[in-house]
Amino acid sequence: MGVPANIIALLLLPLTVIVGGTAIWLGRTAERMAGVALLGTLFLQVIAMVVSRRMGLAVQQVAPVLDVAISMTLGLVFLWAALKHNSRWLGFAFIVQGAELMISAYFLGPDSALAPAVYYRLLNIMTLATVTLLAIATGQAILNRRRERRQEQD
Repeated sequence: MGVPANIIALLLLPLTVIVGGTAIWLGRTAERMAGVALLGTLFLQVIAMVVSRRMGLAVQQVAPVLDVAISMTLGLVFLWAALKHNSRWLGFAFIVQGAELMISAYFLGPDSALAPAVYYRLLNIMTLATVTLLAIATGQAILNRRRERRQEQD
């Protein structure tokens, strides 16, 4: 028996909430901004999908456009936070969001040979990369804070 196709998506939701919450709670300003953006877009995505289903729209109509809007929003927040607060990890997250936009542009193009299932798997992998980078950025912020406290005590 094979692995379910949406296993990454099933793992991403709790992982995103945990990492986003940890970034808001224990991160520095850049990580907090990224965590708020990540959880905020997740919340808006769930609301948009529920509303679109109640309106009778197919997921295939709404999801790609929503994914583009979310990628652009997250990318801009990550870029701003990376530049303003000198966070290299959020700079990498910005690059991942750019790659995600590139995949969406290819999928939404007129001559796309990319199957929807492959498209959504790629987006899930990119989201996993983004969440991982935010987790690394938050971990680095926590370690830096501990180092600073030790230096102040010495």
